[in-house]
Amino acid sequence: MALLVGARLWAVVAGRRRGGVYYLSGARQVRLLFWPLTGLVASLPFALSVARRAPDLPAPVLVGVGALAVALLSLSVPALLLHWRYAHHDGATAVRFDPGAGLLVVHRPDRPALYVRPGHVRAAVYTRAQARRAFWGQYETLRLTPVAAPDAPLTLTSAVLELAPVAAWLGANNVAVTERRRWLAWV
Repeated sequence: MALLVGARLWAVVAGRRRGGVYYLSGARQVRLLFWPLTGLVASLPFALSVARRAPDLPAPVLVGVGALAVALLSLSVPALLLHWRYAHHDGATAVRFDPGAGLLVVHRPDRPALYVRPGHVRAAVYTRAQARRAFWGQYETLRLTPVAAPDAPLTLTSAVLELAPVAAWLGANNVAVTERRRWLAWV
Protein backbone atom coordinates (compact mmCIF):
# COMPACT_ATOMS: atom_id res chain seq x y z
CA MET A 1 0.00 0.00 0.00
CA ALA A 2 2.85 2.36 0.80
CA LEU A 3 4.27 1.67 -2.65
CA LEU A 4 0.98 2.66 -4.30
CA VAL A 5 0.74 5.87 -2.28
CA GLY A 6 4.36 6.67 -3.11
CA ALA A 7 3.71 6.11 -6.82
CA ARG A 8 0.68 8.41 -6.65
CA LEU A 9 2.67 11.17 -4.92
CA TRP A 10 5.50 10.83 -7.43
CA ALA A 11 3.02 11.09 -10.29
CA VAL A 12 1.43 14.23 -8.88
CA VAL A 13 4.78 15.95 -8.38
CA ALA A 14 6.36 14.76 -11.63
CA GLY A 15 3.26 15.52 -13.69
CA ARG A 16 3.30 19.25 -12.92
CA ARG A 17 5.11 21.50 -15.34
CA ARG A 18 5.00 25.20 -16.02
CA GLY A 19 5.38 26.31 -19.63
CA GLY A 20 7.07 23.08 -20.65
CA VAL A 21 6.56 20.34 -23.16
CA TYR A 22 3.79 17.87 -22.38
CA TYR A 23 3.36 14.37 -23.77
CA LEU A 24 1.82 11.06 -22.71
CA SER A 25 4.33 10.31 -19.96
CA GLY A 26 4.41 7.54 -17.41
CA ALA A 27 3.74 9.99 -14.60
CA ARG A 28 0.67 11.34 -16.36
CA GLN A 29 -0.65 7.83 -16.94
CA VAL A 30 -0.19 6.95 -13.27
CA ARG A 31 -2.14 10.08 -12.30
CA LEU A 32 -5.00 9.17 -14.63
CA LEU A 33 -5.10 5.42 -13.98
CA PHE A 34 -4.45 5.23 -10.22
CA TRP A 35 -8.05 5.14 -8.99
CA PRO A 36 -9.54 3.16 -11.90
CA LEU A 37 -6.93 0.43 -11.47
CA THR A 38 -7.39 0.47 -7.70
CA GLY A 39 -11.13 -0.01 -8.19
CA LEU A 40 -10.53 -2.81 -10.68
CA VAL A 41 -8.08 -4.59 -8.38
CA ALA A 42 -10.56 -4.32 -5.50
CA SER A 43 -13.62 -5.50 -7.46
CA LEU A 44 -12.16 -8.17 -9.73
CA PRO A 45 -11.56 -10.82 -7.02
CA PHE A 46 -15.14 -10.35 -5.81
CA ALA A 47 -16.52 -10.72 -9.33
CA LEU A 48 -14.39 -13.83 -9.95
CA SER A 49 -15.50 -15.46 -6.68
CA VAL A 50 -19.14 -14.80 -7.61
CA ALA A 51 -18.57 -16.42 -11.01
CA ARG A 52 -16.88 -19.42 -9.41
CA ARG A 53 -19.64 -19.99 -6.85
CA ALA A 54 -22.52 -19.26 -9.24
CA PRO A 55 -23.71 -22.89 -9.53
CA ASP A 56 -24.01 -23.20 -5.73
CA LEU A 57 -25.98 -20.00 -5.13
CA PRO A 58 -29.77 -19.72 -5.22
CA ALA A 59 -31.14 -17.56 -8.06
CA PRO A 60 -32.15 -14.47 -5.99
CA VAL A 61 -28.80 -14.39 -4.22
CA LEU A 62 -26.96 -14.88 -7.51
CA VAL A 63 -28.86 -11.97 -9.10
CA GLY A 64 -28.14 -9.65 -6.15
CA VAL A 65 -24.47 -10.57 -5.82
CA GLY A 66 -24.02 -10.48 -9.60
CA ALA A 67 -25.54 -7.00 -9.75
CA LEU A 68 -23.15 -5.87 -7.02
CA ALA A 69 -20.17 -7.32 -8.91
CA VAL A 70 -21.25 -5.56 -12.12
CA ALA A 71 -21.74 -2.28 -10.23
CA LEU A 72 -18.24 -2.50 -8.75
CA LEU A 73 -16.67 -3.27 -12.10
CA SER A 74 -18.62 -0.45 -13.78
CA LEU A 75 -16.78 2.08 -11.65
CA SER A 76 -13.45 1.51 -13.36
CA VAL A 77 -14.25 0.10 -16.82
CA PRO A 78 -15.38 3.45 -18.40
CA ALA A 79 -12.17 5.15 -17.23
CA LEU A 80 -10.04 2.32 -18.60
CA LEU A 81 -11.81 2.52 -21.98
CA LEU A 82 -11.36 6.30 -22.09
CA HIS A 83 -7.69 5.99 -21.20
CA TRP A 84 -7.15 3.45 -23.99
CA ARG A 85 -8.90 5.74 -26.47
CA TYR A 86 -7.03 8.86 -25.33
CA ALA A 87 -3.67 7.05 -25.43
CA HIS A 88 -4.48 5.87 -28.96
CA HIS A 89 -5.49 9.39 -30.04
CA ASP A 90 -2.66 11.36 -28.39
CA GLY A 91 0.05 8.72 -27.94
CA ALA A 92 2.49 10.49 -30.27
CA THR A 93 1.35 14.06 -29.56
CA ALA A 94 3.63 16.60 -27.91
CA VAL A 95 2.31 19.96 -26.74
CA ARG A 96 4.24 23.05 -25.72
CA PHE A 97 2.07 25.41 -23.72
CA ASP A 98 3.49 28.72 -22.51
CA PRO A 99 0.70 31.11 -21.49
CA GLY A 100 3.18 33.87 -20.61
CA ALA A 101 4.46 33.94 -24.18
CA GLY A 102 0.95 33.39 -25.59
CA LEU A 103 1.97 30.17 -27.31
CA LEU A 104 0.47 26.72 -27.78
CA VAL A 105 2.37 24.43 -30.16
CA VAL A 106 0.98 21.01 -31.06
CA HIS A 107 3.27 18.41 -32.65
CA ARG A 108 1.56 15.41 -34.23
CA PRO A 109 3.06 12.87 -36.61
CA ASP A 110 0.17 13.19 -39.10
CA ARG A 111 0.34 17.00 -39.45
CA PRO A 112 2.99 19.68 -39.42
CA ALA A 113 3.63 21.51 -36.16
CA LEU A 114 0.67 23.72 -35.41
CA TYR A 115 1.32 27.05 -33.69
CA VAL A 116 -1.87 28.15 -31.99
CA ARG A 117 -2.15 31.80 -31.07
CA PRO A 118 -5.41 33.21 -29.70
CA GLY A 119 -6.07 35.14 -32.93
CA HIS A 120 -5.71 31.94 -34.98
CA VAL A 121 -8.54 30.09 -33.21
CA ARG A 122 -12.14 30.80 -34.17
CA ALA A 123 -13.79 28.75 -31.44
CA ALA A 124 -13.00 26.11 -28.84
CA VAL A 125 -15.23 23.42 -27.36
CA TYR A 126 -14.16 22.23 -23.91
CA THR A 127 -15.87 18.90 -23.06
CA ARG A 128 -15.86 17.66 -19.47
CA ALA A 129 -17.52 14.80 -17.65
CA GLN A 130 -20.71 15.57 -15.73
CA ALA A 131 -19.54 13.60 -12.70
CA ARG A 132 -16.27 15.24 -11.68
CA ARG A 133 -15.70 12.80 -8.79
CA ALA A 134 -16.09 9.66 -10.90
CA PHE A 135 -12.99 7.79 -12.01
CA TRP A 136 -13.52 9.09 -15.55
CA GLY A 137 -14.10 12.70 -14.39
CA GLN A 138 -10.55 13.79 -15.11
CA TYR A 139 -10.74 12.86 -18.80
CA GLU A 140 -11.47 15.97 -20.89
CA THR A 141 -11.19 17.10 -24.50
CA LEU A 142 -10.60 20.48 -26.12
CA ARG A 143 -11.55 20.90 -29.78
CA LEU A 144 -9.98 23.93 -31.48
CA THR A 145 -11.35 25.30 -34.73
CA PRO A 146 -8.63 27.26 -36.55
CA VAL A 147 -9.53 30.36 -38.56
CA ALA A 148 -7.43 29.23 -41.55
CA ALA A 149 -8.90 25.70 -41.75
CA PRO A 150 -12.35 25.51 -40.13
CA ASP A 151 -13.00 22.09 -41.67
CA ALA A 152 -9.96 20.53 -39.91
CA PRO A 153 -10.45 20.98 -36.15
CA LEU A 154 -7.71 19.97 -33.73
CA THR A 155 -8.66 17.87 -30.71
CA LEU A 156 -6.48 17.73 -27.60
CA THR A 157 -7.13 15.34 -24.73
CA SER A 158 -6.28 15.41 -21.06
CA ALA A 159 -3.94 12.44 -21.57
CA VAL A 160 -1.26 14.94 -22.55
CA LEU A 161 -1.90 17.92 -20.25
CA GLU A 162 -4.49 19.56 -18.03
CA LEU A 163 -6.89 21.33 -20.38
CA ALA A 164 -8.55 23.73 -17.92
CA PRO A 165 -5.60 26.21 -18.03
CA VAL A 166 -5.56 26.06 -21.83
CA ALA A 167 -9.31 26.75 -22.02
CA ALA A 168 -8.98 29.60 -19.50
CA TRP A 169 -6.08 31.06 -21.48
CA LEU A 170 -8.08 30.94 -24.70
CA GLY A 171 -11.12 32.49 -23.00
CA ALA A 172 -8.99 35.29 -21.54
CA ASN A 173 -7.73 36.05 -25.05
CA ASN A 174 -11.19 36.58 -26.58
CA VAL A 175 -11.68 33.12 -28.07
CA ALA A 176 -15.23 31.80 -27.80
CA VAL A 177 -14.87 28.79 -25.48
CA THR A 178 -17.99 26.65 -25.15
CA GLU A 179 -18.07 24.25 -22.22
CA ARG A 180 -20.04 21.03 -22.65
CA ARG A 181 -20.85 18.47 -20.00
CA ARG A 182 -21.21 14.87 -21.13
CA TRP A 183 -21.40 11.57 -19.33
CA LEU A 184 -18.08 10.63 -20.95
CA ALA A 185 -15.78 13.02 -22.80
CA TRP A 186 -15.22 10.62 -25.71
CA VAL A 187 -12.88 11.46 -28.57
